[in-house]
Amino acid sequence: MNVQNNNKDLLNTKQHFELLDGLRGVAAVAVVIVDSNCLGD
Repeated sequence: MNVQNNNKDLLNTKQHFELLDGLRGVAAVAVVIVDSNCLGD
């Protein structure tokens, strides 16, 4: 029973990190766009 709970927690944690990775990617793209706009001035 405890093993099943640990597997669910591990799965939830992995999904959580995938969400953070996605947000990190969006932030990286935003930085590139803003930086390229500043270089154009």
